[in-house]
Amino acid sequence: MSAAHPPVKDALAPFSGEPDAGSANPASDLILRSSNHVDFHVHKQILAFVSVFFSDMLAFPAGKAPPTEPERDGKPVLLLPESDEVLCRLLRLAYPGRSREQYSITAADLDSVLAVHEAAQKYQFLDAQQLIAEMLLDDALVQCQPHRLFTIGLLRNLPALTQKAALQTLRLPVCPLHLDFPELQLITGANLQRLYAFHRSCGAQASEVLQGVILPQHKMDISRLVDCLTYNEDGDSIPYVRWAIVHALDTVTPATWFCTQIDRLTAKVSAVPVGQTVLDGILALDDDVATMIADCEPCSRRKNDELEDLAEDLARRINTSHKETVKNWVF
Repeated sequence: MSAAHPPVKDALAPFSGEPDAGSANPASDLILRSSNHVDFHVHKQILAFVSVFFSDMLAFPAGKAPPTEPERDGKPVLLLPESDEVLCRLLRLAYPGRSREQYSITAADLDSVLAVHEAAQKYQFLDAQQLIAEMLLDDALVQCQPHRLFTIGLLRNLPALTQKAALQTLRLPVCPLHLDFPELQLITGANLQRLYAFHRSCGAQASEVLQGVILPQHKMDISRLVDCLTYNEDGDSIPYVRWAIVHALDTVTPATWFCTQIDRLTAKVSAVPVGQTVLDGILALDDDVATMIADCEPCSRRKNDELEDLAEDLARRINTSHKETVKNWVF
């Protein structure tokens, strides 16, 4: 006695086989059956248009199906190894759009996105592949789960996603605790080590940018001078805003409080090497630094504006440096 066939159910609209009210679309003429026995009623013409695989397959005259080939309601049934969740997502991307949500990916969709992208590649849904790659680049999505999106980018060979997600991981500690998502087991420890090496390299670069502003500056090295209170060689404090003020000096050295603040900020940016760390921390002055500033009237009067301007410049330089680094990094 043959084993009983598992029950088959129809997919939800628009693949249920029921015509939409008031719709002028022709009736479906092909069924795609998922691995868990859900039938998707589809249109050969649409599949042939959006998929190279189906275009080639449907180009041959169908003829009469052999008795062993499944049919339902007069439609041929094609058995596929993908689940109904994967097929539903893929077909919604392939069919003409009905809503904005059809072309978006949320964090809840990430559990199936690998399989959907793999199926799009397998059946040569070229536009769907591109749509998935573009939707995964959503800023909010990458910021929310950078390590997971980095992993997905690696597994699906999406370099733009891999690089964007790698940059977002810089907002977290180099080796974050409790990384836990399904795709993590699909990459190697070497992949993670290269990501951590990228993080440490960016931390070193960011630290170098900050430390560069407190080194003694030669009068001719104008590009490295910074807007802050400085000391001349004799130790007399002078407020520095324009390079012309110090043009006659051999060297200038930033004020002690400024060096202290930059040193502390360097430690933070080494651990979290993004420009936002500088913007958030530049005015977060410890009590001893605040006391030093209070003893200097020009410093007290101008520190906020000058430090904020400096922070914006440093943040821009740090972020630009990281974007150049990630382009050539092998993950």
